[in-house]
Amino acid sequence: MPKYKCLNKNCKSYNKVEWSNSVTKVVKGELVDSGIPCPECFENRELIIEEGMTTYMSGSDNICKR
Repeated sequence: MPKYKCLNKNCKSYNKVEWSNSVTKVVKGELVDSGIPCPECFENRELIIEEGMTTYMSGSDNICKR
C-alpha cells in the first residue's frame, strides 16, 4: 500500500503521511493513480516511494505470459 503526503498548505492533512489503497491504471497511454487526490482537499498529493516494491496483480495464473 503506497504512502502519500498532501502538499496543500490550506488542507488539514497538510504534510501528513498517510497510507492509502490505490489502483494504478493506464488511461490513454498515461499512468493514473487513484490514490493521488487528497481525500480532504482533492488536490494532488506527493507519492512517497520507499525502497522495495509493492505490487499486486490480479487475474489468471497466466496473466504474465501474455
